[in-house]
Amino acid sequence: MKYRWRAGARETLDAQSVGEHLETLRAEHGGLTAHTVLGDATSPRSPLHDGFEWDDGRAAHEHRLHQARMMLAHIAVVVSTGDDDSRDIRAFVVVNRGTQDRYESISVVMRDPVLRHQVLMRALRELESWERRYHDLREFGGVRAAITKTQRTLA
Repeated sequence: MKYRWRAGARETLDAQSVGEHLETLRAEHGGLTAHTVLGDATSPRSPLHDGFEWDDGRAAHEHRLHQARMMLAHIAVVVSTGDDDSRDIRAFVVVNRGTQDRYESISVVMRDPVLRHQVLMRALRELESWERRYHDLREFGGVRAAITKTQRTLA
């Protein structure tokens, strides 16, 4: 089997070596879990080893940054839809302001045409990614058609 990293991956390891090693682990353990992969990677002889941060201080800091991103991604504002109904929407979204990405309040983003466009384009890229991932499943033909219609609308 031939392996390669998917678009957007930030891995520096050789995809073929990693894929083959993961397949070996899967066969040995009857499936893969993150614990299995990490356990194997602790060995400096593992082809997975260099894909992990082993400096505990740096790893802890990166983990806390990940937790902060998850907090920002999962906090919601409650929006009244009328007659005692409400729904949750994401409170903060990632936008680019100048030279870096940052989280901005959804209420600010929706009032700013440039930032709103950024969010719409990101959402469209995510839909296109979903479409590529599941394009072989006929049951989602209607969803694919809606994505195509949305692409035309936003073009």
